[in-house]
Amino acid sequence: MRERPIFVSTEDAWDQQRLFTLIIDRVEAISKHGDTSQFVKVKDLDKNKLFYRPERGTPERQKFESLEDLVFKILSASPVASEQLVADLAAKTKYPPDFIIGCLRLLVAVGNLVAVRIRSGVRLELSSIGKRKEQERSFAASFAHELTTQAERIGQLVAHGPTKGGYREELLRELLQRHIPQRFHAATGFIDGRDEQLDIIVYDQIDYAPVFRAGNLVVVPPESVRAIIEVKSQLTPGKLRDALKHIDGLNYAPGLHMPPAFLGIFAFDRKGTSAALTSTIAHFYRDDPDPEKLEHKTILMRAFDPIDAVCVLRKDMLTVEYFRVNASNGREILSPVVVELEHTSDREFQAALFFGRLSQHLRFPFDGPKLTRHSSDLLKGQITYKAANLINGTVPWGPYDPFAVEFAEEGGFDGIATFEKDLTTFNNWLRGGAWIVPPDLEDIRD
Repeated sequence: MRERPIFVSTEDAWDQQRLFTLIIDRVEAISKHGDTSQFVKVKDLDKNKLFYRPERGTPERQKFESLEDLVFKILSASPVASEQLVADLAAKTKYPPDFIIGCLRLLVAVGNLVAVRIRSGVRLELSSIGKRKEQERSFAASFAHELTTQAERIGQLVAHGPTKGGYREELLRELLQRHIPQRFHAATGFIDGRDEQLDIIVYDQIDYAPVFRAGNLVVVPPESVRAIIEVKSQLTPGKLRDALKHIDGLNYAPGLHMPPAFLGIFAFDRKGTSAALTSTIAHFYRDDPDPEKLEHKTILMRAFDPIDAVCVLRKDMLTVEYFRVNASNGREILSPVVVELEHTSDREFQAALFFGRLSQHLRFPFDGPKLTRHSSDLLKGQITYKAANLINGTVPWGPYDPFAVEFAEEGGFDGIATFEKDLTTFNNWLRGGAWIVPPDLEDIRD
């Protein structure tokens, strides 16, 4: 649903800031301040003094939200004079002062900030609504603090590596259990019919009983699995490669007619650089027909094959996405890219975003709406790309490889169209749409 445009006039006094809402073809608006509302004609206002809230999905809206997050964080410590706040924000963000002033006035008008007259001008502070929102955002970022504090405590008390590793697995499992929907349970154990022991399995405990359960050790039916997470105390490129190999393909455990399970790797620390981890993921998924190399890597076959998230607490958040690139054969293709994400605020977002991506897979029923917010929804601001590694460069890969195209045509199907439709279906489902079984899997439906 499209937002109704709102705006403010910078001619208003800060403590009398009105909020205008357009109602009739940008000709009339309702102005509101406190309990007082009235109709006004937009033409009667000085258009050079109006500041509109940027539209959703635009770069300006991303700037507005990142600025809002920064303002909330600053004012949660103490109120600040408006002129000083504008100067501080301009120095930190490099945004134009007029844009910053417009954003601050909007936050006053919608009730997130309060403007208080003082002898030297105006002081800005969080309103009761703003304080509640800041508490929510701080809560979303608190996952990292809770895990770090507990992990450091056991690290100071226990020197035995395996004991520390097991304790940290339990820390993460307990934190997950407190925040995932009650339908699901987080445990350690096995998927029935598979030999791999998994650090954390999130499974549907309502519709599926474990085949075996002793405490938090379980053997669960494949169709019950919604997430698989490997946990590492210290992540190195070698450990990352082993973890990727260990859980590769398990996202299909629930069955090809069901949405894939979440695959994640969560580490409490790392040795080396984030670039080394990014390179390891890229090499693991790089298209390589040499069968001798497959012992230590895999080949992407479907759109949702890659790892969903690799998180290093307080340091890194890595994932695999698809970018449109111009291939070496002159054709535009979708190509997998390992991306390192960052957030425009100073908050420790990595753990919250990891849990948020996990939560996208924990929906029931699969064709139902996405009803609940997850932790990363509370983090205002812009998530951007800090670094990107194009896995296959500009070489046509997977379904776009000339041999794959020829093979698909001989079989009477369009491999490229199937791949791109699978990706669209998967992304729409993550955003809250219904899960639609890909046409090529209809015959597998139970």
